[in-house]
Amino acid sequence: MKSGYGAVLMAAACGTVCMHSASAQSAKETKKPVAAVRHMPAAAKAEAGGAMSDTVGTLGSKKFTFGEVVAKAQKENPNGFNQTVAQMIGTEGTKTLFGPAAHASYTVTKAKVMSTLRESSPKLLGDTLRTMLEFEAVDREVKKQNIEVTPAQVDKRIDQFLKMLRTRGQIPQGVTDAQFLQQNNVTRDTLRKNFQVQAKLYSLVEKDYIDKRLGHNVSADDFFKARHILIKVPAPLPGQSPADIKKADDAALTKLMQISADIESKKKTFEAAAKESSEDDGTKDMGGELGIQMRTVFVKEFETAAYQMKPMEISKPVKSQFGYHLIQLEQRGKDIPEEERQTYLDNFASGQMQVYLRTLMKRYGAVNKLERPANPMQMQMPGQ
Repeated sequence: MKSGYGAVLMAAACGTVCMHSASAQSAKETKKPVAAVRHMPAAAKAEAGGAMSDTVGTLGSKKFTFGEVVAKAQKENPNGFNQTVAQMIGTEGTKTLFGPAAHASYTVTKAKVMSTLRESSPKLLGDTLRTMLEFEAVDREVKKQNIEVTPAQVDKRIDQFLKMLRTRGQIPQGVTDAQFLQQNNVTRDTLRKNFQVQAKLYSLVEKDYIDKRLGHNVSADDFFKARHILIKVPAPLPGQSPADIKKADDAALTKLMQISADIESKKKTFEAAAKESSEDDGTKDMGGELGIQMRTVFVKEFETAAYQMKPMEISKPVKSQFGYHLIQLEQRGKDIPEEERQTYLDNFASGQMQVYLRTLMKRYGAVNKLERPANPMQMQMPGQ
């Protein structure tokens, strides 16, 4: 996942598992103090206490204080929190000591740090509060829908996460999962506490989005694997005559019929014909390979044809809004290994989690006063 729930969950779930910590090395280095640290005066204590008790987030009637968010960030991401504070102190200290109105000394207290953190609302704290709000929203919705998540489901999520780290090379060869967690001071019980929320979210997405979309509980019969060859039909131009429109349509169909004849006569394989002639740029170089797909993902015409075919059968030309398709069904239903079906389902569900969470947060009226406004330059265009 990108930013938001996925990124914060990963940090919250595994602590140092997902990042290399520089804290051990830093602790060995001799540091020269650049600031005088004094005991906190009574007024400063009051100021810090006020900041810590500020309500910075709400979900329904539940309130989240600044102090709770800071404590959560310190516990779940101590390296990130320390780096955030160090950067803030360093920036302010540099400005005080070397800025236009330079001072001979720079005094920092915990109260001052907390007050500045509250005013500046660093991204780490905004992300932490968002995670707290999302966890609360997920817990409420699970209880509302009477969904139970079993320990086996949670352990499955953890195993998938560790497998992903191993695939990315973050778990060295020859190191077991247990050894890797031990080296990073993370216990499986810690992972269970946080991945339980992910498992709950997955169950909600599967029930509220996938099952409702299908109209029934997802099963093996909802999956197929296929290749296709696409010949596009040009969109009609303004003022174009019906005869010219039909001529363009007929030309596309004739071209696909010839490709089909070449495959049937064994002049070309389906894969070779797709690489040579398909106008679907996304699958052309892969011989038209679409991989495993699920019911309701494709346009109705394509899906209807695919579910009427037998494995390795090649369809007659199928017309959709994109043009004419030639489909080769490779596998369907239980012929597709369960692990491959589950991987597709997991990836599909993961892609819907952000959308589902936004809906859930809106439904429960979540408010995050620490979250920074989105940067328009970093926003993606629809469909990206």
